[in-house]
Amino acid sequence: MVLFLRTRYLWCLLCMCHALCLRPGYAQTPAISPSTTAQRTLSGRVTTTTGEALPGVTIVQKGTTQGTTTDVNGNFQLSVGNQNATLTVSYIGYVTQQVPVGSQTSFTIQLKEDAQALSEVVVVGYGTQKRATLTGAVAEVSGRDLVQSPQPNLANSLVGRTPGLIALNRSGEPGRDGSQFFIRGRSTLGDPNPLIVIDGVANRLGGLDRLDPNEIESVSVLKDASASIYGAQAANGVILVTTRRGTKGKPQITYNFNQGFSTPTRLPKMADAATYAQILNEIQYYSNPGRGLNQRYTDEQIQKFRDGSDPLNYPNTNWLQTVLRSAAPQHRHTLGISGGNDDIRYLVSFGNLFQDGIYKNGTAKYNQYSLRANVDANVGKNLTVGVDINGRQEDRNYPLDSAGRIFRYALRAYPTLVAVYPNGLPGSGTDQGRNPVLQVTDALGYQRDRRGYINATVRLRENLPFLPGFSVDGFAALDKLYQFNKQWSIPWTTYNYNATTGQYASQVNPPSVPGLLQGQTNVTQITLNARVNYDRTFGPNKLSAFLAYEQSTYNSTLFTAYRSSFVSTSIADFYAGSESDRVSGQPFASARQNYFGRVQYNLKDRYLAEFQGRYDGSQNFASNQRFGFFPALLLGWRISDEPWFKTSGTAFVNSLKMRASYGLLGNDRIAQFQYLASYVFDPGYILGDSPVRQPGLTASTEPNPNVTWEKAQTANIAIDGVLFDGKLNVTFDYFNTLRNDILIRRNVSVPDYTGLVLPNENLGRLTNKGFDFQITHNNTYGPINVSVGTNFTYARNRVQFLDEVSGLPTYQQQTGQSISDPSYGGLLYRSQGIFRTQAEVDAYPHVLGAGPGDIKLEDVDGNGVIDANDRIRPRYSNVPEIVYGVPINLIWRGIDLNILVQGQAHVSQYLLLESGSTGNFFAQDAANRWSPTNPDGTFPRVSSEMLNSVNGVYQNTYWLKNAAFTRLKNVQIGYNLPKTLLDKFKIQSLRVYASGFNLLTFDQLKTIDPEGGSAQGWFYPQQRVYNLGLSARF
Repeated sequence: MVLFLRTRYLWCLLCMCHALCLRPGYAQTPAISPSTTAQRTLSGRVTTTTGEALPGVTIVQKGTTQGTTTDVNGNFQLSVGNQNATLTVSYIGYVTQQVPVGSQTSFTIQLKEDAQALSEVVVVGYGTQKRATLTGAVAEVSGRDLVQSPQPNLANSLVGRTPGLIALNRSGEPGRDGSQFFIRGRSTLGDPNPLIVIDGVANRLGGLDRLDPNEIESVSVLKDASASIYGAQAANGVILVTTRRGTKGKPQITYNFNQGFSTPTRLPKMADAATYAQILNEIQYYSNPGRGLNQRYTDEQIQKFRDGSDPLNYPNTNWLQTVLRSAAPQHRHTLGISGGNDDIRYLVSFGNLFQDGIYKNGTAKYNQYSLRANVDANVGKNLTVGVDINGRQEDRNYPLDSAGRIFRYALRAYPTLVAVYPNGLPGSGTDQGRNPVLQVTDALGYQRDRRGYINATVRLRENLPFLPGFSVDGFAALDKLYQFNKQWSIPWTTYNYNATTGQYASQVNPPSVPGLLQGQTNVTQITLNARVNYDRTFGPNKLSAFLAYEQSTYNSTLFTAYRSSFVSTSIADFYAGSESDRVSGQPFASARQNYFGRVQYNLKDRYLAEFQGRYDGSQNFASNQRFGFFPALLLGWRISDEPWFKTSGTAFVNSLKMRASYGLLGNDRIAQFQYLASYVFDPGYILGDSPVRQPGLTASTEPNPNVTWEKAQTANIAIDGVLFDGKLNVTFDYFNTLRNDILIRRNVSVPDYTGLVLPNENLGRLTNKGFDFQITHNNTYGPINVSVGTNFTYARNRVQFLDEVSGLPTYQQQTGQSISDPSYGGLLYRSQGIFRTQAEVDAYPHVLGAGPGDIKLEDVDGNGVIDANDRIRPRYSNVPEIVYGVPINLIWRGIDLNILVQGQAHVSQYLLLESGSTGNFFAQDAANRWSPTNPDGTFPRVSSEMLNSVNGVYQNTYWLKNAAFTRLKNVQIGYNLPKTLLDKFKIQSLRVYASGFNLLTFDQLKTIDPEGGSAQGWFYPQQRVYNLGLSARF
């Protein structure tokens, strides 16, 4: 109720200000004192040559210090002394104009872009700033760059395009193929995800993954203290997405289409049937050497596997080739219209996206429809209203088994088994009837996931002419999610061939009866924002500031129901199931309340200072810990504007700026209600003489009433330079972040009989240091326009405190080391190769059961015994410390070529398959395995279960692979058809293009894609995509 009342008063204030502005005779003609009767008030609007408004343009009466700047809509007002005055209109990145006043009082001024383009407008938190006077570490990717990588998932188009942004794509599955972001590496033991803000609204439902790149104006990444304006959500950095808006001009219709075909970047080559049969022989030999090397298969049988002479009894099945097709289609259509006049501007677009899976006869598909309408209108002289509506329907269809489970069984499946018999009957698979040929279809059932998103925003902005420099604005944003899930599981039948009888025996696999699980999730999020702004210029001094209030509420409800024993596997609706059912439900609610502001001071566009702060409140904490203050100070110095610098023989330096920032940021992404005692439903207690259980509650975790957010103290020092008339642009940043109050659990045990677990406490601490830079060269060589750049990021974290077990050897401690890789628990034995002979085994300490062909583990502490104290903590994890990108753009006579090279380094991936009698091996490992006949093999001797052998149970660095790579990420070549030809068909422009994504990868792993994050290879592979497309404007 308090939130509601405060918000109501703020919106009332906005309405009152608007009413004052529209009162007849009030503020339309300001009162003029006798001393200023010679003054005339001029007004006007400054735009680009295409009619787009330019905010922050400086208008000064020539020869005086009297001036002003344009507002966000490009409008200005200025009083001048006489009609002989001249206005100097300047904006960094545009050619300065001298405009005579004469008898005019209203002006429409168009500025042309300066060829040097030294400063574009950059989107920052709650506003925009000129890049030349920007004091924060803000990287930006334009929408033009994003459409060069026409990917179904927008997150994948950002990879390699900007410094400081680490993006890891772990899967290529349709509808689940997004990248995980880390801004300047991983700097927390908790949730590392950055805050996503779309058109000024934080945590927008639907996120950025499924936005159409054709609708994106820009993406900004806040990497330092500039993110503190988002307070308790900003510690991991902030990504700002700005969508395109309509501009003044005749209606323009655009159509964009691309047709793509996807194929895995890499599929592992598995051992063939003959090799696997030999391996099974070796496994039995190691258990019983006395019976020789052909205990399971004879040489004649192995030869039949090899030559394919009896495919029914001795098949040679390539399971991945059998299950996957060579390519899967995908496409995107986007139709848009935009335009407007002085009073209203609009952009409307409609899109469709379709992705098919790479499974043969598979059910994995993703289909999306989207609609966006962004409208801005001038209502009266001082009021601007904006309405944004975005709707999207996402349909995901999958097999019953997850992609991870499908690829698990595809990698395990024996090549000595039949996938599909010659008569069309499916084989039984490795175990549990899990034949991957059936797993990818709806033979086992299916999963359906339908989501409908609505994002609506109403914005108001009111200039207050009776208070020079003041304006008020605000927005109300409504997000809705309607999600429907359906999981249908049915019995399925596989077959086994009996070579003796020649008959096929059927096998019905569980469940024994069909089952249906359905769920419905409804989510509502409301965000309200109100702000008072001030922006004035006093001679060489520019001052801008704002104070704001924002609140958000999030409410969701989940309902699930289950029924079984359906009358038919053809009817997947509740009415056809048994009356016995299970239902469940779960509500969820959260809220935030924030007060924040910013003050910016600029002297002569040379000395720059900015202070911002946010007083943030989160429902995740107790009332006495709920609010916190997150301040930041940012400073800048444009050295190149100093008179002494201009005369120092550095004419080749067009712009040189130093930046520094320091701020406190927070991270409140933790489990809710940790400050309260929590209970779980217990199956019940037997009380008294009755054997009937009485349901009850059991305490689960002790509360921590003092739990609070993580705090990040971040510092940044940087230098920006533009040299040789804009031909070379350089940005270099060094950063150092100290993260305090990370939630961890004390290393103290609690007796089991209590049934309690110690709560998390704000005890953890770590640092994250590094640097990033970007260098870009732009030039024209004859008829060729060239833009070549490189961006590089290095970020390394160090754990400072983790309350570790006392007595740990230094080399095992997490303290002082990078955050460990969770896929293997952080500690590994160090591999020293393979024991070649029994004599080598006897001469060196080894674990029980080790023999020739097993991995030799280092005796790190030198005590003559291999035990837990010999484990070490590896240097790198599966999150890279180094990422880089090299974008290249060439234009020649209507032909454009865009290339992006991207890579990562200082990264590793643990990889050990479920191989042995339980599953197949990588072909290269099988070929290089140690055996009595290959004592020089580099792969350990095989066992029935590699995971549970001495080589797997004692997790070691042999399985830790270097996951560094360099990838040809994107290549696109396009051609703009001649205008003389297009004019005949009344087409303004038409571009056709061909592109490729993830085309080549150079790495040391060779078996699977190095970006995969599974220690057993259980993931849907990343995709290589070939596209043909066109972009037309009418």
